[in-house]
Amino acid sequence: MSNDISEALGGDFDAESIPIPSYEPIPPGWYAAEIDKAEVRDTKAGTGKYLKLELVVLDEAHEGRRVFTQINLSNPNQQAVEIGQRELAALARACGVPALRDSAELLQKQIRVKVKIKTEEGREPDNVVVGYRPLSDAAPAAPKPAAAKPKPAAAPSAAGKRPWER
Repeated sequence: MSNDISEALGGDFDAESIPIPSYEPIPPGWYAAEIDKAEVRDTKAGTGKYLKLELVVLDEAHEGRRVFTQINLSNPNQQAVEIGQRELAALARACGVPALRDSAELLQKQIRVKVKIKTEEGREPDNVVVGYRPLSDAAPAAPKPAAAKPKPAAAPSAAGKRPWER
């Protein structure tokens, strides 16, 4: 035996001392995150471009976990472009960059992202980013219960008087 790993590491490697990260999706919700990578790429078909983002979750329970998203910038499908424009506008506003010119302007920006779990047949569940807010915005409160409908006023009695009129 050559002990090449021990020599390379300067000692024995103890696998039990190293935590193994979870690759399960994080629960749906709003999370503080920092944009770690942002780059414009060509689509597979070569007919458009998209912005690829890698974000690092900052919230303590899932700190360090990464979520990924893509935003269509140009595409032969006009609806895809319109959706991409709305997503890019929400991202730029959340980052405080209203006139976004370069993907590098997004790097290290801390924002809130809304994460959901996407499930597709034949694939493992995965996180998907579906919303952006400035970091200063608190996570949205749970919806308020609907107000009780008021009861209709009592109809006049046969004598033409209301029940409280005697």
